[in-house]
Amino acid sequence: SFSSFLGAIGTARELFSALSSILDKVMGEDTDHSATAIQHQRYASHPLLAEGVPNAKHQAIRNALYANSCCTWITAEEKALSRSGDSKNSQDSSENLEQSFHSHVSNDFILLMENLASQCMFSALCIVQKVHPTTASLVTFTQQEANQLDLSSRPPLGAMVAIRSGTEDRFSTSTRYGKVRHFNHIARTLDVEYLDNCGCAAERDISLARLAALEDVAKRVTLFQYKPAPESVSDNVTSFTGDASIGNIILTLRWCRQHVSSDAKTPKAVSEDLVKCIADICAMILGNEIAVHLELGSQAFTTEQKVKALNRQLLELFDDKESLQNFDLSASETHSETNVLRKELDKEVRDTVQSQLGSSLILARADREVQLKNSEQTDTFGGTLNWGRTTSRSGARRSPFS
Repeated sequence: SFSSFLGAIGTARELFSALSSILDKVMGEDTDHSATAIQHQRYASHPLLAEGVPNAKHQAIRNALYANSCCTWITAEEKALSRSGDSKNSQDSSENLEQSFHSHVSNDFILLMENLASQCMFSALCIVQKVHPTTASLVTFTQQEANQLDLSSRPPLGAMVAIRSGTEDRFSTSTRYGKVRHFNHIARTLDVEYLDNCGCAAERDISLARLAALEDVAKRVTLFQYKPAPESVSDNVTSFTGDASIGNIILTLRWCRQHVSSDAKTPKAVSEDLVKCIADICAMILGNEIAVHLELGSQAFTTEQKVKALNRQLLELFDDKESLQNFDLSASETHSETNVLRKELDKEVRDTVQSQLGSSLILARADREVQLKNSEQTDTFGGTLNWGRTTSRSGARRSPFS
């Protein structure tokens, strides 16, 4: 699938960049401590770095090989493009070997395929967004129409609503969204719990005249399965041979994150505007899918391990409470936004998705805190990155590079 291809490219490049940054830091070639701290915090939380640097090298190479296997050159021109990143040094050293694998995700041919795949992905996402049930789930009303509603037979408990702030007859910037928690049959009023942080968290006895829109709960249907993305695409290719899952969206967002976080010297085949559009659409679809899955209780029919993995992946992409920890910034106490993906998203999209993922992010943060408290103190780089072989989780693959 396009998402697995782009996800493998993003993961491989992200790991190669992380390993290069770590090496520069260790060799003392990096003098920009503030920028390095931000990069380190982002890299240290990467799940594929948790098993140590040797395993990260292994996973970077596997993802690079997988991405390269998705594309086959046909013409002589395409063959020439695929050789553009080959190392001219024939010495069989570890550094040259790593560089040769890095060329699998940086040569001109793969950049051409990446550009085409991103355009196809954008077109597919636009179609998905248009046909998604949630886009037509809110039924709007004028004040007169809202006053004539008979909600006694089917009280809209738990339904999404849009509430006018006053007597205006149309949507405005002051219109707020929330969920119905109680309906008074006699007074015909609503008690609503708002989803945003603008003003009061809840409001009681709201007249139907202020009801701007009401959710059609029959359209609470999901298009993507409630499944996380594999930490390494190359580990479980069969995950993408069936129906689309939330993991596909996560892989695409990881690619977007890698693209916007790469430095100016890195060759880019896809325009920044296209990447931002893909990220915004993916984020909106992801937020809607997670919200509906939570309403339907999909997590109850999924293993606890997969639910925790999915929550952790969502936190990795949308954590809004990041700070620089376990890194010496001398006298600096500056807290910086290290989540580059969140910064690139449209503010309205970011805030909406953040509220939709709220409960999942809270659970993921709690799990993260428990893991940090239970983790053993070992020789690490900056307190988090292992350079040698680590004690692997039960059943985990041992890296041949360690």
